[in-house]
Amino acid sequence: MKGWITDLLRTAWGFLFWNIRKGWFRLRGARGRCPCQHPSDSGAAHVTGCEAVIGWARPVRFRRVCPLLERGTDGRWCCSVSAQEVRPFWGRATALLAAVLVSVPEPVMVRLPLLRTPVSCASMAAEPFCTRMVWAVLFRLRAF
Repeated sequence: MKGWITDLLRTAWGFLFWNIRKGWFRLRGARGRCPCQHPSDSGAAHVTGCEAVIGWARPVRFRRVCPLLERGTDGRWCCSVSAQEVRPFWGRATALLAAVLVSVPEPVMVRLPLLRTPVSCASMAAEPFCTRMVWAVLFRLRAF
């Protein structure tokens, strides 16, 4: 249970942390050390180890943040692209944020605490549909 919870928190933080670092790497023109790959490795695809999965209970969960992660032939977790091709995945981060915002019931999130207005039946009826729709989009993007 503890490993699952820590991986969940690392996933939430990882969307922001690793996308910022990878984005900065791309803005520098993919020069220098790649932020998520082992510095002692060559930087070649399918060989270079992933530094971002160190400490995870199940490293396969990091694929939610970065789908470039793969298991190498020797059993260690590697990057499927070379260091120059590493890129951020802001679409996944945005999709997760949208899913969280939609899955929190809108009346609880906005109307009741801020406006102190009564909740309409139409907004309560539309909530389950919106939540299912966002999760269907996320499943289609393979974010989860």
